[in-house]
Amino acid sequence: MQKSHSKNAKYCIAVFIAVFFFGGQPVEFGKEKSFFQGYLIPKPIIRIGLGINLTDVKISSASGMNIYEVKPNYRLLANDTDEIFIKRDREELSKIIYFIPNSQQSYLSYKGRNYRGIFVLKASSRSAVLINILNLEDYLKSVVPSELCPYTFHEFEAHKAQAVAARTYAIKNLGMNEDLGFDLYDTPKSQYYKGMNAEHPMSSMAVEQTQGQVAFYNGKLIDALYTSSCGGMTENVEEIFGGFPLPYLRSTECDYERQREWLVNCDNSVFPVNTDILGQNSSPDSWHANKTKKELKKRINRYYPIGELKDLIPLRRGHSKRVVELLISGSNTQIIIKGLKIRRVLGLKETLFVIYREYDKEGRITHFIFSGRGQGHGVGLCQVGAYGMALAGADYKEILRKYYHGIKISKIY
Repeated sequence: MQKSHSKNAKYCIAVFIAVFFFGGQPVEFGKEKSFFQGYLIPKPIIRIGLGINLTDVKISSASGMNIYEVKPNYRLLANDTDEIFIKRDREELSKIIYFIPNSQQSYLSYKGRNYRGIFVLKASSRSAVLINILNLEDYLKSVVPSELCPYTFHEFEAHKAQAVAARTYAIKNLGMNEDLGFDLYDTPKSQYYKGMNAEHPMSSMAVEQTQGQVAFYNGKLIDALYTSSCGGMTENVEEIFGGFPLPYLRSTECDYERQREWLVNCDNSVFPVNTDILGQNSSPDSWHANKTKKELKKRINRYYPIGELKDLIPLRRGHSKRVVELLISGSNTQIIIKGLKIRRVLGLKETLFVIYREYDKEGRITHFIFSGRGQGHGVGLCQVGAYGMALAGADYKEILRKYYHGIKISKIY
């Protein structure tokens, strides 16, 4: 059932669906524009998933919005409304709804964040999703400061490097989540996107001054991975993500991440003979995680039925000394996990770590103490390192070429 009132009233529709306008169409570059019931969005366009498996959603607009249903023909549900609440109705999953601001200068709001472009509610393989469709450059004006905080990392050339990397990543991965009806998530699973609330003048200028610029290797867009901090050296991509080696994503020393070595102190602990396995110089982004054996046993058994946890043994380290193969010894079985799975299964910030063990009086392991550096997956552009290079006078192209070997930066629109 649906009710409609005048402007400034709330709306309730017992339908929970969405629309996806560009299924199967490739992005077009240049000065083309697309119109959605009179609302113009310059191309290239990107579709961002703001939520999946939603049970209800409340959308608002400061200057009003029009709401349409598609069956497949357009039908106006509400005109010039400020707010709408939509509750899921499983019997109505074949319908499609989209939300269009009344003016180009207006925006839509969802969960306290403001967004450019239009919203779409659509059925997918995972029930219902909310999608934000907008211009790719406008998307980047939120991604760049969301990924590289302009208040902490306030070097303009670093933001320009981030803009090119984020643009390359976005265009390279268009259609990545086609089964859900959008391109990228709004989380670090793809790229962090917080809408207009995150925008900052310096980051926006960085996007504008690098408009259309992307990174190529041998004529193909690169997979422009980047990491928060690398702990002094990035890793070869295949060691973390598996697959084939990529010549532009090789382990790279990052001098701007280095400082004096740190020590770990705790009682009743046994340290490995080689406590300097991570090198004499440590990162400002060093970290320590003290996890009980019981805590880790519970976590690991969510992924693998190992039974009681006996020990964790690094089997192999990559070029950057990250743990790339880890033996998990349990009472039921032993398993070997590799690359990014190590970080996920153990719940750590990074895989650049050493392990210390704490024992009880009977010599049984009670705690595993992880001492590490860096934050993220450790592949590609290091954001902290990029900031350090910019501070030292490097421009954005120098930064990009340091972390992405042998690339060419080109303007494609």
